[in-house]
Amino acid sequence: SDSKGFVSKLDNMLALQVYKHYLNVLPDDFFYENVCSFPLLTQSRNREIAKVPIYFTKDGKLQFSMELKKGTRVSLSYSKPEYLLRQTLAAANAMADFRPQGMMLFACMNRRVFMGNDKAEREFVYYRHANENLCWTYGYGEILQTGEGGGVLNSSLVAVGFREGRADSE
Repeated sequence: SDSKGFVSKLDNMLALQVYKHYLNVLPDDFFYENVCSFPLLTQSRNREIAKVPIYFTKDGKLQFSMELKKGTRVSLSYSKPEYLLRQTLAAANAMADFRPQGMMLFACMNRRVFMGNDKAEREFVYYRHANENLCWTYGYGEILQTGEGGGVLNSSLVAVGFREGRADSE
């Protein structure tokens, strides 16, 4: 990898070939849409970080939104919109139990590309049931930094609930 996030080889093959070899994804105008549900996972302390290729070169390199250091172990992953919706519903229900007075949602644009507009909108509806006072925006790779590590969290939906005082004091 270089400082611009380009990776030339994975598993002793051209990086681009990994997606063709394992998933039959060809380098074309729809490459991003076809690989967004198959990020590479890396380990950052005790957290897995998803890295989605954002670009490819004719000579077989993949570009990621941040550098992947040489020798980094990666795993090819996948998901289904139904899995994400199930997780979002559980998280929105937990947020409702918190009884926020306001909320902010930060969704990765990759998530909308992968899930499609209707399912991506359904995620916002889940959170609207927790509290209608919410605002949302899209980004491209959310950044998490904690004492336990961090990195760019492609395909994530970050929900932040706010309240003054304890929920049981109302």
